[in-house]
Amino acid sequence: MRMALEHERSEKDRQLRSYADLHNEHGALKRELDQIRKENDCLSRNCDNLSSEIRKLKLAEQAQRATVKDLMTTVEEQTKNIQAKEIEIAKLHNTIELLTKVNRVYEEESKNLSRQVETLLHYNRELQEKAFTEKNVAHLEQKQFQ
Repeated sequence: MRMALEHERSEKDRQLRSYADLHNEHGALKRELDQIRKENDCLSRNCDNLSSEIRKLKLAEQAQRATVKDLMTTVEEQTKNIQAKEIEIAKLHNTIELLTKVNRVYEEESKNLSRQVETLLHYNRELQEKAFTEKNVAHLEQKQFQ
């Protein structure tokens, strides 16, 4: 009987130790579960925050794309305007060259006309002198006849 009691006591001690180990393990698992739940909550909040941030970034991206599209349209319009202005400038350069050539022709013609006017003025003076001389001669001859 003593053996049976000792065996029973030994069995109870083993069961108590086993229970204590299980109780300790249960507490550790409970703490670990609490920690995992806290980490899960933290990760869930981070996920929510990141989802919100992603939505904001997508909206910002859409706005940026719209802005880029508007700017590209503006660039295209300005490029067309610049091309039109370059064509206009080229036409004006051609007009300037043409007018410069015409101006040279007119200047040359003006010089020629000035020379002709000088020649005609000289010829006119000669004719006036000749007419004056002939008038004087005629006047003298008329005086001599009288």
